[in-house]
Amino acid sequence: MKKILYGVMAIFAAVAVIGCEPANETPTPEPKPEPTPDVETITVTYSPTSVNLLNKVGDSMEIMVSEPDFTVTVPAADTWLEATKNGAFVTFTVKELNPTAEVRTSNVEFEFSKEGVTPKKQTYTVSQEAGKVEVPVNPVIGTAYDKDGVKGVIFWVDPNDATKAKIVSTVCYGPQNWCNPGFESVEIATTEDDGKANMEAIKTAAGENIAEFLSYQSCKTEGEGWYLPSRVELENLLKGYYGVNDLTLLRNDNCKNPSHMADPTLCPEGAAALAARDKFEAALIALGGAKLNQEEDTHNDGTTYMTSTVNTANTTQVGYGCTGGPRISNAAKKATSPKRYTRCIMDVTLDK
Repeated sequence: MKKILYGVMAIFAAVAVIGCEPANETPTPEPKPEPTPDVETITVTYSPTSVNLLNKVGDSMEIMVSEPDFTVTVPAADTWLEATKNGAFVTFTVKELNPTAEVRTSNVEFEFSKEGVTPKKQTYTVSQEAGKVEVPVNPVIGTAYDKDGVKGVIFWVDPNDATKAKIVSTVCYGPQNWCNPGFESVEIATTEDDGKANMEAIKTAAGENIAEFLSYQSCKTEGEGWYLPSRVELENLLKGYYGVNDLTLLRNDNCKNPSHMADPTLCPEGAAALAARDKFEAALIALGGAKLNQEEDTHNDGTTYMTSTVNTANTTQVGYGCTGGPRISNAAKKATSPKRYTRCIMDVTLDK
């Protein structure tokens, strides 16, 4: 009987074990998300990637944009900059000089559009080089000096001592060469900034041939104290003549000569420069002298004057300056074109 009972219990146990095992079913997979269609985007490239403009009215640079459908807007506050679109190209142009001594920038806005695509905005950086802080021109410059028989027009005043000044002579010598033929290669140790020292250097180097050095002789003819200006001194004369601290403002492609300076659309700085020039010339004439500019106002070089500074890289050349497209450079001591002239200067003391 026990054997039968144990057998029945074993059968129930087996059935119970079998009943605890999980059913052999395949799991239902998670639903996959519907694929998202690719969204088209606007990818833009610029060439060049940025623009750096000069501190010069009219300076410009063109860039190419890879996507042609766009608008370009310069911030309203950046009146110094203009942007002009032409197809896939944009030209940035300087409209105003930078009055500060720091680089300034404009974040120009581009907005791109494409059918079926959300519009895209980007900024593009345009910069303008730093300006030069202008020092007011001393009002004494451009006025006549007539004292103890010495006459001239004041063109420079020492910024550290208002009693020290330089004047230019009323007399214009020439046209003449700096020296006679055969004496161009005489070695002369001159300086960039001291015309009086240069006169002594010319005299020493020339020796008994000093009469052959025509510009030197012209200034000796003027009398005691007069001398041939150095490069720096002639540059200061031109600055005083036009009432500027930087000659580059008056020698760009749009502002080469006085006739250009008279047109404010070509030369924004021209009106003030012409007023200073007219004041200077009137002072020379009032003293019975010759004007500094001996050429027509349409002449791009104006009148060429020589300095006492010999070019160290080529001793047959000396520094010269021009009243048109005002500048200082080097040229041959002996030449016929353009005509060369000599103008002498002197150090004077002004009343306090």
